[in-house]
Amino acid sequence: MNALLLLPSGLALTLLTLSAVCVAQTTVYRHVDENGVVTFSDTPPDASVEAEEMRIQAQTAQDPNAYLQNLDAMRESTDRMVADRQEREAPVRAQADQCRIQPAVSADLQRTLSRLRECLASL
Repeated sequence: MNALLLLPSGLALTLLTLSAVCVAQTTVYRHVDENGVVTFSDTPPDASVEAEEMRIQAQTAQDPNAYLQNLDAMRESTDRMVADRQEREAPVRAQADQCRIQPAVSADLQRTLSRLRECLASL
């Protein structure tokens, strides 16, 4: 005897609907024309066209709370990676800043040395 016959009709219909949602599939037809162009369609092509029939399993929706938890975890991970990278790059950035300052100092020294040479040459 069929177990669904023992259930009230509303409950049986609900169970059937839920089970259909969980295992929903879509049929897609793939064929290649004489020019090598691949076409995908949800309607079957003419009988004269050789087509591959593919069944695609529909994805179930994710729980919104789980989605938000995953999003928060990804944000925390990204923030941690940014902080780690900044910490690793801090010495290099400080050294680069020093290199940017040195040419300015060197230019001032060059001007001062030029003036001293001019003064010494005039003596």
